[in-house]
Amino acid sequence: MYIFIDESGDLGFDFTKKGKPSDFFLVGALKVKDEKILNRIIKKHRKRVKKKKEEKKEVKFSNTSPENRRRILADIAKLDAEIFIVYINKHKAYDYIKNDPVRMYSYLLRILSEKCFASHITEDTTITFDRSFSKIQQETLELYLITQNEHLLASKNKIKICHLQSQESTGLMCIDFICGAAIHKVANKSSMYFEIIKNNVKCMKQLY
Repeated sequence: MYIFIDESGDLGFDFTKKGKPSDFFLVGALKVKDEKILNRIIKKHRKRVKKKKEEKKEVKFSNTSPENRRRILADIAKLDAEIFIVYINKHKAYDYIKNDPVRMYSYLLRILSEKCFASHITEDTTITFDRSFSKIQQETLELYLITQNEHLLASKNKIKICHLQSQESTGLMCIDFICGAAIHKVANKSSMYFEIIKNNVKCMKQLY
């Protein structure tokens, strides 16, 4: 089993600054049996945009046209895949986490993982994070993920956690599109992308 975890929004809280931070912060997970099916989606997209001379090194929601966003999300929606999303309205966040982004991320990760691992793990599992934190922060997140989930501690199967740049993983590229669709829904009040994948979404939860 493969689980890909990414986020959308930023961890800033100073709303008085020019170019203020995002109003929401969101963490999403994509759970699939076989990573190869995600490779096919990105490969198919690359072939399509290459014909139009639009190919980018990294396929991301933010640098893809609305038409191709819908196509990629539609391909994801056809898969035997589960999607889990948790998010916060940063204006309502507790003061004690505003200056500790890793603590905030860890809290969201705990709720997210409770949903992802609601059932016992019956096979080897690889969990891949987008590499957005320092080495020490990555180790903190890994420890938190394991110790806060009894299913992971009790599992007799192998649990592998890795941190990759998004361009190194087609799974991370796919979860980027999912998080993009979700943040578009909560921040822009538009479900035009989220509607495409809604049947795969097992959890969409606002924490505060």
